[in-house]
This record gives sequence, C-alpha cells and structure tokens, in this order.
Amino acid sequence: MPIVQPPGIVNTNTKTFEASKKLPALPIPPLEDTCRRYLRALEGLQEPDEHARTKQAVEHFLKGDGPRIQERLKSWAANKARWGSVYVLSMSLTS
Repeated sequence: MPIVQPPGIVNTNTKTFEASKKLPALPIPPLEDTCRRYLRALEGLQEPDEHARTKQAVEHFLKGDGPRIQERLKSWAANKARWGSVYVLSMSLTS
C-alpha cells in the first residue's frame, strides 16, 4: 500500500530545521520586557508576599547586574544566527 501524503505537504524528505538557515536572526528582547514577562508568568504561581519579594529582586537586578549581563548576551549573540537555540543547548550541556 502506498504512503498517502497529507494535503499541503510538498516534500516529506526535508529535514526538520533545514529551512531555519533562511530565517532572519531573532532579536534579543529588551531586558525590561523580559523581566516584565517573567513577573507576569509567576504572578499566578506565587503567593502575594512571595511575588512582592520577587518583584523587589527583579528591580534590584534591573538596577544592578542586569544591564551588564544583557550587554554581554548581545555581544555573545552578535555573531550567532540562532542564538536562542545555541544558548539553550549550551546551558543543557553544562547543567
């Protein structure tokens, strides 16, 4: 029995990430946006007092090491087309 190809699929012999080389590099989001999203993600998972402490820690990070670390990330990612996947892979290999 022949293999039936799903509608809309042109070539089933391509590799999963083959076309990713043609995509533009993802920008690194502004640090403030990342911190805001982080807090929003934790909001429903934390008790109010714990969330207040987390907000304080994030504010401390934004005023302290955060901008320096963000600049280091930008420098590191400047010559990498797919910095996100490279970073995640490197973190999983060092953990």
